[in-house]
Amino acid sequence: MGKKLLIALVALVLVVGTLAWMYIPDQPQVEGKIYVKIPAAPLERGFLSADKWDAFFPGDTLANNSFKINDRIYNIIGANVSSIDIESYEESSPEHKWISNIAVYHTSDSTFFIYQSKQARPTRNLFKKLSSWLNMNKQNQQMNMICESAIGYFNSIEHIYDFKIIENKMPDLTMVSTKMSTTDTPDVKSIYALIGTLRDAIKASNTEPIDSPMLNITRTTEKEILTMVAIPISKDIPVHGNILLKKMIPGNKLEATVKGGEKQLKAALQAMHYYMEDQSKTSPAIPYQILMNNRLTTPDSLWITKINFPIF
Repeated sequence: MGKKLLIALVALVLVVGTLAWMYIPDQPQVEGKIYVKIPAAPLERGFLSADKWDAFFPGDTLANNSFKINDRIYNIIGANVSSIDIESYEESSPEHKWISNIAVYHTSDSTFFIYQSKQARPTRNLFKKLSSWLNMNKQNQQMNMICESAIGYFNSIEHIYDFKIIENKMPDLTMVSTKMSTTDTPDVKSIYALIGTLRDAIKASNTEPIDSPMLNITRTTEKEILTMVAIPISKDIPVHGNILLKKMIPGNKLEATVKGGEKQLKAALQAMHYYMEDQSKTSPAIPYQILMNNRLTTPDSLWITKINFPIF
């Protein structure tokens, strides 16, 4: 009886092993498609930038574009305009790699994550095939987890553009303004000297400013930079010479408050341009800065600036 049972068990193992060897693919793979309620362009800019992954990755961030979920390592190995390539493996067996591609795919009215993962090297070895087959579910779950985590993170204006950009109405303002033309970008002292002429005119007219100074610096030609400053005031005043009285044009605007110097201000302006592209907005006028603190006495790393960008 015992011998017959042993023979039956061996026969069963052989049958199961043969079936497993025949039907488990030499190179297992998984794939998935996840609907995203985020426009494709901003999702691509964020998700396909490796330096953004540590913000949304559902695990630990390691060095050099490497990440970890439980005992599984993920390395970013490449990216292009619409997808990113990743290798992954169990920490205990780095030789058994999976190669994955996650693409941002979009139609005229929908955006999707489409991911595909496959064993890096095909094998005919039964035990390796069984190991790969057992890893398929974990690979699929974690790829889904990465995509869902990215969706949750980028479902935020601030996370998409790195700045909190809001739409608002242009204020109904009267301003005194002036400008100067230079060949080089003016320094902070020159800008505040120009602002000082407006403050003197306001003081001479027994009027009060009602908001912080406004600034725009625009290169008009290769040899000319035009600097314009303005201060909102409570009522109209007499003006002369290079000082003008202006009214804010009614309409809509984008707003972003920025902490930092010129590098941060340029990044915020670029983000606002991206926002306009993504939301099909155009601008009827130049953007301007509102200087929320005194740049003469504040290091540029602590500047607080509100950027207003007219739109329609």
